Amino acid sequence: MKLLFITQKMDMHDDVLGFVHRWVEEFSKKVERVEVICLYEGEHQLPENVQVHSLGKERAVNFELRITKRIKYTWRFLRHIVRKRNSYDAVFVHMNQMYVLLGAPFWMLMGKKVFLWYAHGHTPFTLRIAALFSRSIFTSTASGCRLRSGKIRVVGQGIDTDYFRPREVTSASRSRLIMVGRLSPVKDHPTLLKAASRIKNAMPLSLSIVGAAGVPEQVAYERSLKTMITSLGLEGVVTMHGKVEYRNMLPYLHASDMFINTSLTGSLDKAGLEAMAAAMPVVTCNEAYKAVLGKYLPLLFFEKGDYEGLSRAILTLYALPPSEWSALRQDMREIVVRCHGVERFAEKITSIMMQP
Repeated sequence: MKLLFITQKMDMHDDVLGFVHRWVEEFSKKVERVEVICLYEGEHQLPENVQVHSLGKERAVNFELRITKRIKYTWRFLRHIVRKRNSYDAVFVHMNQMYVLLGAPFWMLMGKKVFLWYAHGHTPFTLRIAALFSRSIFTSTASGCRLRSGKIRVVGQGIDTDYFRPREVTSASRSRLIMVGRLSPVKDHPTLLKAASRIKNAMPLSLSIVGAAGVPEQVAYERSLKTMITSLGLEGVVTMHGKVEYRNMLPYLHASDMFINTSLTGSLDKAGLEAMAAAMPVVTCNEAYKAVLGKYLPLLFFEKGDYEGLSRAILTLYALPPSEWSALRQDMREIVVRCHGVERFAEKITSIMMQP
């Protein structure tokens, strides 16, 4: 089988989408050839059977009208899928269902099988339409795609467990917290900051916040977080690291003990699974993790916005006996290796694609 892989970015260093590079690497081992169409092309080191085609966002000029850019990107996209029609049998669209809507008429005429990856709690109308033109919709957990459709295929996430691995030297520390993700209101950092304020005198607390703001709304949100840190007296406790490239994330995880996830998206955040692969417990309010944490759910789960519940969970972990802490760390990694490793992930998806 020859595959067309469509994604927003192909850049191994990108802080948000750098993992896509690893996905394509693994897909290339399962199929004869991979053609990649991306909106933005950065640095990549892909196998010989992978060819990347950019829609040109990395070359765009700031003064050009948005509508003009979109017309150019659309034209280039349609040109690529038609010109390369003999180089692929199936289409895999990563997250952006609009590509399914744009390409569907052409792919139907050309007899191509179309598959969509979607993992988010929101179900826009465009997703419902895209589902009509997709043979299957792959998602990470049952809550990752909330359409009522027989086309949903739950396949877990694709985590590089060779890169995200436990630190070699065991640390007795339990008090270093980390949160990773874009600086956006939907990530609900204030709940974590309130919890940190509540427990800062009960443990030698440090908190690392990794992530950057993008759109103006997020810049304003970042300013509000800095103001909140000052007002809660957390200046010596919280460090905001800003944007960290995907390939540079592991040292930040190894310098931490617990991963905190206060996200309100309802989808299975990859960053939390990457932390688990590095043998870190994830304390979360995200319902998508209910299908992941198993017997540890009562220990690691709190309700959305409940900073007191988050405080209690952190303090409970801090007080665990060493043997229980060690077993928890080992089990966190085992869950990801068993259910969310990128090798099995790619195998599941390509085996479904190859079905008649």
